[in-house]
Amino acid sequence: MRTFLLVALFLLAACGVSFAQSGKREGSPSPSSAVQEPPLSPAEIRERSAQYLTDCVNDWDKGTHMSKKDWTRTCRRVVQRRVDFMLQQQK
Repeated sequence: MRTFLLVALFLLAACGVSFAQSGKREGSPSPSSAVQEPPLSPAEIRERSAQYLTDCVNDWDKGTHMSKKDWTRTCRRVVQRRVDFMLQQQK
């Protein structure tokens, strides 16, 4: 009788772990049902890029490992790559 109970508990625990690790949850949206933003116009992309650059440059402080000049140059490069990506998404 004890053996039966131990086996039953083991199987119950194994099923619970298996169910918890399945990763599929009810009600979770699938990637295809995600809401997509409407495409941005080139003017909107320019506005955003100016804000991205301003925010990035303002994040610099004296404790960083880069000079402000190097930091700004890096910000410009990163923002340009971001803009290029957004423009590519337009096509």
